[in-house]
Amino acid sequence: MRGPVLAQMTGAEHTAKRKIVIRGFTGPALQDQIRAVHANAAELLAPFLPRGRVDLVNDFGRPLAVQVALDVLGLDKNDWQQVADWHSGIAECIEVLLRGYPGLQAGEETTLLRSRTGTAESPSGRFGVHRPPADTLGSHGN
Repeated sequence: MRGPVLAQMTGAEHTAKRKIVIRGFTGPALQDQIRAVHANAAELLAPFLPRGRVDLVNDFGRPLAVQVALDVLGLDKNDWQQVADWHSGIAECIEVLLRGYPGLQAGEETTLLRSRTGTAESPSGRFGVHRPPADTLGSHGN
């Protein structure tokens, strides 16, 4: 990747680039997104209608979130399961890394992760990279 992403930017740079990105989520572009979300939701719910039951998180929410994100990016939503698996793996990795920071306060996670990429200071009183306990690393910790 070349330079910081939007979430890592501040000030005028963040404002200017955010204005460019937000165009895809306003006016006619937003109407197209709304139609896509409705279509994805209807498609995901259709198999469950005859049963009258659905696992709202696993059978609907998770696939809907990933499929909508893929639509926004213009990517093939047929690969949604692979993308969802990648996301789960990344989230799990971040969770394991954060376990190495006992006492981390709510909201400090973003600051900590930014500090690891050199875009911000570490949360107060937390310095350096801490290795999580060996039992959280599984067989890949060696």
